Amino acid sequence: MDPRQVKTAADARRIVKERGLTHVKVGVHDIDGILRGKYIHIDKFHSALEGGFGFCDVVLGWDSNDQLYDNVAYTGWHSGYPDANVRILPDTCREIATEPGNLMFLCEFVGKAEEVCPRATLRRVLARAEKMGFEVKVGFEYEFFVFAETAFSIREKGYRNLKPISPGFFGYSVLRNSVLADWYKDLLAMCETMDMGIEGLHTETGAGVEFENLLPIIFSAQ
Repeated sequence: MDPRQVKTAADARRIVKERGLTHVKVGVHDIDGILRGKYIHIDKFHSALEGGFGFCDVVLGWDSNDQLYDNVAYTGWHSGYPDANVRILPDTCREIATEPGNLMFLCEFVGKAEEVCPRATLRRVLARAEKMGFEVKVGFEYEFFVFAETAFSIREKGYRNLKPISPGFFGYSVLRNSVLADWYKDLLAMCETMDMGIEGLHTETGAGVEFENLLPIIFSAQ
C-alpha cells in the first residue's frame, strides 16, 4: 500500500501490518512549529489511533534549545509540565527517506492544548479566511547555508568561522550542482519520498548558500 493512499485509521493499520513494522515514528509540532517526536510500538499505535496518547506539554513551553520560556501561561513550572493529549492524523502517513520501509505520522494536540497548537492555529486562520471568501494558496521558499561541518565541530568552533560546502559567489551554478551531484540527488530524493516535492533548487549568491522552492500547497479549512 502506498502511504499516499492512507486516509483512515483502518488504512493506517493495514499499511503497518503489510510492512511488518514493530514501531512507527510519530511527530507533533512544538510552540515554535518545530517537529518533535518519538518511536512508538505498534500496539500503542493501534490504541492511539482510537483514543490518542499523551505527549509531554513541555514542548509548548520551551524553545528550540529546550530552554523553558519564562512568560508562558498555558504550561510551565506552575503546571508541572504534564502530558497533553494528541491525536494521530492517518492521512499524514509518510515514508521515512532515511529509514527505508519505516513510516511516520503527524499528530496534533487536542483538548486545552489545542488552543496553542500550531496546527490548530493554522486551521483557525484558514477557517477565518474561508469565511471571508478566500482560498489560501502558499508557496514556500527557503534560503539556507550548507556547511562542511559536523554537529560537534560546529559547537567546537562556537558557531564561528564555519567552512561552507563551496567557496565564493556563484549563483545558479550548474558546475557546482554537478560537482556536488550526490548531495543534490539525495536531497531531492528525500523530499520526493516524503511527499514534499521541490519545484526548484539552485545555488544562491554566497558561499555555501542554497535556495529551494517547495511545490505550491492549497490549504483548506478542513
